[in-house]
Amino acid sequence: MRGFDVFYHACNSCLNEKCLGSFLNEDRENFKQYCNYHTGSFIQNYGLMVILAIAPIILGYAGTVACRLHMQKFSFNLALLLAPIGSYVFLYFTGLCKNENLLEGEIKCSAVESNDLYITNSIIAVLTFSIMLICWHLWWPSCERMAKLERLFSLPIVDGLLVPLSLLFRRRLDHLDEKDHKKEAQNDTENKPRRRKTRPLVYVCATMWHETKQEMTQLLKSLFRLDFFHSQNQMAEKNFNIELEYFEVKIHVIFDDAFITDAKTRNRKPNKWVEQLVNCIEEAAESVAKGKIHWDSQPRKVLTPYGGRLVWTMPGGTKMIFHLKDKDKIRHRKRWSQIMYMYYLLGYRFMGSIGDEGYSECAQKRKIKKNASILNHFNRPTYKKAANTFILTLDGDVDFKPEAVNLLLDRMKKNIKVGAVCGRIHPIGSGPMVWYQKFEYAVGHWLQKAAEHVFGCVLCCPGCFSLFRASALMDDNVMKRYTTPPEEAKHYIQFEQGEDRWLCTLMLQQGYKIDYCAGADALTYAPETFNDFFVQRRRWAPSTMANIIDLISSWSTTVKENDNISSLFMFYQLVLLMSSLLGPGMVTLMIAGSYSAVFSFNAWYGLLLAVLPVATYVFVCIRTKNDIQIKVAGSFVINVRDCHGYCYSWNADQSII
Repeated sequence: MRGFDVFYHACNSCLNEKCLGSFLNEDRENFKQYCNYHTGSFIQNYGLMVILAIAPIILGYAGTVACRLHMQKFSFNLALLLAPIGSYVFLYFTGLCKNENLLEGEIKCSAVESNDLYITNSIIAVLTFSIMLICWHLWWPSCERMAKLERLFSLPIVDGLLVPLSLLFRRRLDHLDEKDHKKEAQNDTENKPRRRKTRPLVYVCATMWHETKQEMTQLLKSLFRLDFFHSQNQMAEKNFNIELEYFEVKIHVIFDDAFITDAKTRNRKPNKWVEQLVNCIEEAAESVAKGKIHWDSQPRKVLTPYGGRLVWTMPGGTKMIFHLKDKDKIRHRKRWSQIMYMYYLLGYRFMGSIGDEGYSECAQKRKIKKNASILNHFNRPTYKKAANTFILTLDGDVDFKPEAVNLLLDRMKKNIKVGAVCGRIHPIGSGPMVWYQKFEYAVGHWLQKAAEHVFGCVLCCPGCFSLFRASALMDDNVMKRYTTPPEEAKHYIQFEQGEDRWLCTLMLQQGYKIDYCAGADALTYAPETFNDFFVQRRRWAPSTMANIIDLISSWSTTVKENDNISSLFMFYQLVLLMSSLLGPGMVTLMIAGSYSAVFSFNAWYGLLLAVLPVATYVFVCIRTKNDIQIKVAGSFVINVRDCHGYCYSWNADQSII
């Protein structure tokens, strides 16, 4: 007690006696009035100053975002031009200027006469017209997307009093310098074509299996949109001599398990899924073109060592190649399909195109990466070419637009250390299971991926719609290690069931950053039945834990190698892993507590009743086949739902009684 008295007297001498007395005497009403008085006086004295200090920061950030996202005309120009006019109209119709005591009597604004009002309106109209003339160039912006702040604005400081005018006048002119104009005119007179910048090359790589006709048509529509988008920009650039932002496209689709054995000839032939694909080509092209089009819809057939190949020349001139895999000749499953197109495009096509000239003779003197890497042996043009080449991974049922791919490319152009970018996935379909997955996907993107993007790196780029940089895939311990065959049970879980997450884990351990772009939307079909949903999540959950454990086990090396991952971020992942492991046990204890509370059971009886279904299902998973496990899981879900509904109704009846 003596220590408490010393502490009390020390606090009493330091703090305000009135405030401390209100605490000790529990005079809450007086303390509340004291706080309200001082809070109100602070707002009254300093509120305007706080607003003037915070508003320029918020408006400056919002204006920068609007210009970087090419929303300048409506969200920047129009809003800032209407702000002064709107303020004057608000003051006029609310009659604030008629108050003689507007701001604590310091600023007096006498009543406005009719003549004075006419002069004021004329001055405001002239000033507004002059501002519009000065800022006339802002209605035709020509800067690139996601431009830097120095590229958009001349000064980094915003005026705190005249924020709209300051933002408008700070916006730079998006035109070429005088020297560039002279060079351009000289080139035009000499009839020399302008030197255009190197465009990104995007390999669109989709993996297909036994999708339905609707799913195949959805993917083909997206591919035809890419072809039309590329051809339109190419023709506009060629005919009108303007430089547009687009990318080169090459389409490769890997069709897994595409052959069956003919019962009569015993030869291998394409199965019904390939025939369904060929029938969907014409329908998808007409749907995108919104009418009948004339083009060669018959593919060129090529026999290959792994099966076969179907080659289409799309209406816009883009080559679309379908690689038909025979599982008797080459490994099947999605991971091996990804390995196939990575080694074909990056190993055979890219490395074969650079030849001996693409390697640097002084690799020991110049370092692209600080550690040993194959990239250190590339010369500068070869490395730039590899860094400007991308692979867009798709599933066989995805639906997207070319604008979404442009947004992913913007993330890649912003930072060369970004190895992969994923967009936002929207599940589509019908039924209660799809409704639940829409909510789950929304929470996962809004909270989990956004938090990972801010605190460190995104841990997984889904293979249904993600963009990978070729130089990152070609780096040591990424693409080569991705080909490791499973030798243990944990390898099968990590390598085969979660191939997308494992590839991202390898890139993170190699030092690359993975970004998330919320504006790049893609639609994909979600499981509509409980059986399909259960099988999908049974693959995802163990593979997610296995890859997180692998990432955490390399804590020190990953933090040292990757500049975007900190020890605090790894601790955050460890906490999430522990919560996932403890989650089932916590749910079981909550169910046991509800049994004890509702039925007045002994705590041990309630715990036994809650653990019994879990133990039963564990035994079923160990001793029975896959189909029986799914049926038992479905029956447990129905029984638990009915039991909880009965408990709720019984508890409600007891409360009424």
